[in-house]
Amino acid sequence: MATGTVSRVCPGGAATSPLHGITYSLEQGQKVLKSIQATILQVQRECQKLSSATRNLLNDSHQKQKDIEALFQSLERLEKVDKVDMELGMDQKTEKAALAGKVSHTQFEASLKQLNERNQEVLSWLMVQEQQLQQVQQ
Repeated sequence: MATGTVSRVCPGGAATSPLHGITYSLEQGQKVLKSIQATILQVQRECQKLSSATRNLLNDSHQKQKDIEALFQSLERLEKVDKVDMELGMDQKTEKAALAGKVSHTQFEASLKQLNERNQEVLSWLMVQEQQLQQVQQ
């Protein structure tokens, strides 16, 4: 930036203009201003990076929340399925116990046949005993 003043430099580096102090202050102010502008730009870049990182963290957080909700829903479905399976298992055990308590028709007929045979044997034995008793009484 131009200062609008002309200054002459004598041999040895000394300025001949009485405005030398103002020019020097203006140059120094411009350097400070450039330094501040550079710092502001750096802070803006850092803010953009932080904003981007924050946005990514929020997105990750939302996704993780969705995943957690999906896991809870899956857990609820599994608990319902487990409950149904347990009830079915209990029903099957009850049916098996009831079925075990029942006698099959074939087994019933075989047992009845054995009972009839034993009754016939007992009747035959009683008849023999009765005949022997009659013989003894005669």
